[in-house]
Amino acid sequence: MNTYAENLKTVVVWDPYVRIFHWGLVASITVAAITGFLLGPYWIPVHVVSASLALGLILLRIIWGFSGGTYARFSSFVMGPFRVLGYFGDMLMGRETRYIGHNPLGGVMVLALLAVVIVLGFSGAAVLGASSKAGPLAFAIPYKDSRWLREIHETLALGLMLLIALHIGGVVFESRRHSENLARSMVTGSKERREGDIISVPCAGLVSQAARSGAIWLAGAAVLIAGLSFLPVPRPPVAEYISLVAEECSACHMLYHPSLLPAKDWERITATVVSRVWWKFEDGVISGCIEATQPAAGTAKEITP
Repeated sequence: MNTYAENLKTVVVWDPYVRIFHWGLVASITVAAITGFLLGPYWIPVHVVSASLALGLILLRIIWGFSGGTYARFSSFVMGPFRVLGYFGDMLMGRETRYIGHNPLGGVMVLALLAVVIVLGFSGAAVLGASSKAGPLAFAIPYKDSRWLREIHETLALGLMLLIALHIGGVVFESRRHSENLARSMVTGSKERREGDIISVPCAGLVSQAARSGAIWLAGAAVLIAGLSFLPVPRPPVAEYISLVAEECSACHMLYHPSLLPAKDWERITATVVSRVWWKFEDGVISGCIEATQPAAGTAKEITP
């Protein structure tokens, strides 16, 4: 399955799309990280756009992983656990074989990065749908789930930063170990051939097939997202007050609409407020004001102005 290079001094490893994907993903993840970790809520639209671009790039990369050239294909670097562990052991002993493409550990890192970014993107869509009632998942996720979804999203983002740090560390280690510049090879696309290097069996990239598949999948994803985004979004129930409140009570008191607070808060307020006038809150409706001389026993201290 693998052969040794014999005649070429350099080998074209990374085709143009792999290089565009790599640096495009670097740029989009960088923007998403800066807007997510460092900047305020006004930058959320930029965060969403950069994350969407990253997901689009990964979708196309997955397609290219089955129809691209030799070293773009998953079959050239996705290996079984025994080969991965064997390579890791050889690396610790300083006797690992140099791979022209991704080595076994590099293949694991590629799969991990792709998986985490995909899950991170879906968790971000869930947060957007729950907290802002926007995006393709707004119709399906209630607001009450926004907090724990945001915690999951932030944890995944930190996990992605850790993977990126490990990836960069691996690139630096491999570059120093084999006296080469791996980052530069991802720009030029070529790597130097050396004796003993493992080179995968050449296979041509099916450009037209990949283009058709990419167009179909992107169009399908766009239609799905647009369709889900137009589904009716359930809104929380809105409390109401009857005309008696507006006509009688608001003549002397500031009238706050019940929808400004959840029902539980209104129930607590109406049960503890120190006033001669109490609002009666029942079944989501403020039904009027009643006379009272003091609040319920033991509850007055629970209210903060």
